[in-house]
Amino acid sequence: MTPAELHGWGKYLSLEPHNSVEIQTALVAQVANNAMGGKASLKDMLITQYSKQKTVEDEIASRPDDNAVKLAFGIFK
Repeated sequence: MTPAELHGWGKYLSLEPHNSVEIQTALVAQVANNAMGGKASLKDMLITQYSKQKTVEDEIASRPDDNAVKLAFGIFK
């Protein structure tokens, strides 16, 4: 895997929610509820919180600067 591919996968995974299986299961539960006359929303069926508001720019902006990385990995010299 090239460094560019690794960086691309990192961007993709930072946008993918950690609870994607739960979200899919909650969607099935919502559809079943609504098919039986219920008025549930996706958020009603989720156990944990879900927010798809993150962007790639947010993740890049929240990365540590070079000095923080050097400090964290300085023990490996």
